[in-house]
Amino acid sequence: MFKGCNKILSIVLLIQVFAIITFCLIETNTSSEVSSSKLVSLNENEVSEIIISEEKNVLGVKKVSNNWVFKDKDILVNSEKAKKLVSKLLSLNRGMPVGKTKNAAKQLEASKEVFKKKVELVGKNGSSKIVYIGNVPSFKKVYVSLEGEDNTYSVSFDSFTLSAKEDDWYDDKLLTFDYQKIDKISFKDFVVTKNEGYLIEGLKENEELQTEKLNSFVQRIASLRYDSIPSIVIPDGFSEAKNQIEFSIVRGGDTIDYIVKGPIGEDVYYLKASNQKYYFKIHKALNDALLSQGRGSFIIEKAS
Repeated sequence: MFKGCNKILSIVLLIQVFAIITFCLIETNTSSEVSSSKLVSLNENEVSEIIISEEKNVLGVKKVSNNWVFKDKDILVNSEKAKKLVSKLLSLNRGMPVGKTKNAAKQLEASKEVFKKKVELVGKNGSSKIVYIGNVPSFKKVYVSLEGEDNTYSVSFDSFTLSAKEDDWYDDKLLTFDYQKIDKISFKDFVVTKNEGYLIEGLKENEELQTEKLNSFVQRIASLRYDSIPSIVIPDGFSEAKNQIEFSIVRGGDTIDYIVKGPIGEDVYYLKASNQKYYFKIHKALNDALLSQGRGSFIIEKAS
């Protein structure tokens, strides 16, 4: 009798052990699937618009051909920055949820009602995914939730660099190019030409070229900086303003003419390049630096 009872108990125990192992395996597989699933299910090539909300600021950028522009104006933004943001958001895995209710998301400030930042990715067909970004639990970690879902996740994302301000998004390298592609620079009283290295045209026998200074000047011309979002309309006062500097660059067989005008108001100067539709606001220091350059800036008289 006791042997029969022991046999039954052994069978029951084996069944329980088998059930526990099976449950654990199912749970492990489910956790693995959840952990490896993407936070945002969109194809990177399908994303045509990004809308970022932060406090009172809302910024929209859209994809036009291979470039990104501000949604409400035909001005280029930093396309590499837009691509990196889309790529980063689409690469995030969900992991295990840290909260499973809308109230939990609200407490972590990653909900529709309460959020630190919000990013909406819009697809070409008009569909969109909205990510609510909340508190920061640790370095480069942030709580997030998705529109229409209850779960909140902790993901690796640097939310401090995500901005909804236009000044953080415009392309600040529209006047930048490889200086080695410059063939010629023409100012009023001197001309720079390229022949193996850069030279001042018409160098006399008793004159010595300061090569490093000239190379630095050429590099600066190829990376002119501007202070804010360029304008596609003629700035007020530009037409009447005094011409400060005019020069041209020959690059790859094309001639680009530059003109700087100002001051407009209090030390406001604008630069216009013939190959750009924009008007660029530049700092007074750049205007003065260009204005101060002359032939004598790069040449010294040889010692007798």
